[in-house]
Amino acid sequence: MKRVAAVVTAAAALLLGAGAGAASAEALLDAVRARNDQETVRLIDAGADVNAADSLGTTPLMWASRYGDAVVVERLIKAGANAAAESVLGVTP
Repeated sequence: MKRVAAVVTAAAALLLGAGAGAASAEALLDAVRARNDQETVRLIDAGADVNAADSLGTTPLMWASRYGDAVVVERLIKAGANAAAESVLGVTP
C-alpha cells in the first residue's frame, strides 16, 4: 500500500507541475481511492476540483465516504464538495 501511495504522490506531483487542472482533479480521485490522506489534503489545499468525477460519476467525497474516512470527508465538504452528488449508478455520499 505504501508503494501505491508513493506512486500516486509522484504522479500527482508531476501532473500538478504541468499545471493541468484536469490532472489535479484526477490526482485527487487517485489519492482518495488510494487512501492517501496526506496527499488528498495537499491536493484539496492546492485547489483541486473536489467535485471532479470519474467515468461513472463517482466523486472524491463518495470514495472517502465509502472508506469511512471522516477526516477526508470533512475536508472535502469544507472545500465545497457536493454532498448531494449522485453517480450514474445512483450512488451518493
